[in-house]
Amino acid sequence: MNFPKAYFRVHEEARLLDFLKQNFPTDLAERSFSPKTPLELVPFGAVYVDGQRILEDIKVSPNSLIKVHLVPKRYPLNQCSFKPEIVFENEDFVVADKPSPFPIHPTADNFAENLLKFLEKERKSKLYITSRLDAGTEGLAVFAKNKESQTALNQMMSFKKATVEDHISVKKIYRVFSYAKPPLGRIVHFQTSSSSRKIFSGARISDQDKICILEVLKTHKMGPFYLSEVQLITGRTHQIRGQFAQIGCAIVGDTLYGDPSEDRLGFGLECSRLQWTWKGQDLEISRSAHRMEEWQNRWLSSFSSSL
Repeated sequence: MNFPKAYFRVHEEARLLDFLKQNFPTDLAERSFSPKTPLELVPFGAVYVDGQRILEDIKVSPNSLIKVHLVPKRYPLNQCSFKPEIVFENEDFVVADKPSPFPIHPTADNFAENLLKFLEKERKSKLYITSRLDAGTEGLAVFAKNKESQTALNQMMSFKKATVEDHISVKKIYRVFSYAKPPLGRIVHFQTSSSSRKIFSGARISDQDKICILEVLKTHKMGPFYLSEVQLITGRTHQIRGQFAQIGCAIVGDTLYGDPSEDRLGFGLECSRLQWTWKGQDLEISRSAHRMEEWQNRWLSSFSSSL
């Protein structure tokens, strides 16, 4: 969905807030929701000057171009599936259980409502992103406490080999609700980008295509859906969503990749377990049984309520 934006060209040097107050659409002040005024939109992260996000009042120069996201997409916690929880912490990492549809990181029009900023505010310290779960995906997300740990873990999670023979340094297990039964074993596709929706095919079309590998470990019927456990071998954008759609097993609630139903609170995908070795210690981190059961029941009940 494209939310409206406004563009302003600065003709004389001015303070950003003063300029916006003088040039801002007057009808926005009548909106019943926030942020709606320049004083709210700037710290919210919805204002850019010459392509740079601005979070405070600054001096703007003549000929500067100001872009304002007039209706930022909101992710208030009271509309998410639950409040984020820290499930593991050591000297180098924090692992949090992410609700849906809460983003991992700031979005183009919303700097404030995301898991990274939530955790930094709660812990009063800076964190570095290593996990990139989609907003609609629930489950385990890893943040590093320092740049060195972030770089090391990102390198462990990177996948650069062109064949399906691989060494898995970080084991990532997901659970998936789909409409059809996926085959057991490895599934391989190649990904090329097309705006927000990624294209997955069974053969490499160009040298720029990225190999995508996952393995369906087990699957069984649960209510009207199939619940599968999947190991993610590579970590491409939208990978499980796109690969499941490509084999005719659209993920429940995923309207971008084939679920025809209306948008729901995220989609039927959770990161349930992570495992890696760090400084000689084997780490294995799982979602709580309570959260996994709650996730299952929410999707099963959402189907029942739609009948």
